[in-house]
Amino acid sequence: MIVGDHSVEDVVAPGLLVLFCGINPGLESARVGHHFAHPGNRFWKAL
Repeated sequence: MIVGDHSVEDVVAPGLLVLFCGINPGLESARVGHHFAHPGNRFWKAL
């Protein structure tokens, strides 16, 4: 996924046990190159 001048790559690998599907990454995720990176994102707390 490309957002502005930055990108976040999909992570799908052999042997994957769980696959989380989300919507387009936010600007912070694209800037740092990690999914669900914005401090206000509730994904990690919910996990």
